[in-house]
Amino acid sequence: MKRGLQLFYSLSDRDLSKLSFSKYKSLEEGVINSKGSADRYLRLCELKWSLETATGNTDIKINSNVYEISEYMIYNFLISF
Repeated sequence: MKRGLQLFYSLSDRDLSKLSFSKYKSLEEGVINSKGSADRYLRLCELKWSLETATGNTDIKINSNVYEISEYMIYNFLISF
């Protein structure tokens, strides 16, 4: 996961948006398919936040990704609790 995120960030920094988005999608599918993992929602939250920061969509307007990040944080808290 960490290597994949590093690759995603480096591709995003080089403005290779098609490659970086395909890397993001493959990371997301890998995390979603790891159903037995206890930190699944934490990794999904981290991944969604990485997409937001890499694409520059971190302005104040509310969008669906912010809601998804919040849901993943709550799910992770409930599972950890």
